[in-house]
Amino acid sequence: MRSYSHNVAVSTLTNWLDRAVMALVDHVPGAVIAVLAIGFYPGLGLLLPLAFKWPAAWLVDANVIGVCGAAVLSLGWFAAQVEAAKRRHLIEWTTEFRHLDAEEFEWLVGEMFRREGWEVEETGRHGMPDGNIDLRLDRHGERRLVQCKRWTAWEVNVDQI
Repeated sequence: MRSYSHNVAVSTLTNWLDRAVMALVDHVPGAVIAVLAIGFYPGLGLLLPLAFKWPAAWLVDANVIGVCGAAVLSLGWFAAQVEAAKRRHLIEWTTEFRHLDAEEFEWLVGEMFRREGWEVEETGRHGMPDGNIDLRLDRHGERRLVQCKRWTAWEVNVDQI
């Protein structure tokens, strides 16, 4: 049985890797991601080991790491594209905002700002602290911070806001 600290370390590393890959694919054009993914396998997986005349076992390890790195980048880019498509379609397909969960509501609000010309960074973390900032907006040097609230009640009191 593995220790609790080992599981926490693996979970922390996985969360960090996930955030790093998604930040990369969100801020870098798809063509650059494709070049990185294509270069990851032959560069790290083949050319580097051959250039430094690594032993065969290291060559195999580097090859597996290169393939996995290319796959992670490619799948991360694909996941970002699917999520972006879901956000775009929320506005066209949503007729009842009350059916959206909190994350979908944040996507909807972000997409509305995108359509008004804002560059939107979604910073809300569900189940994790996010500093009460769900969206960071930027347009022509103008910056805004947004916190989204979705209530199911028809009336929201001033005290709740």
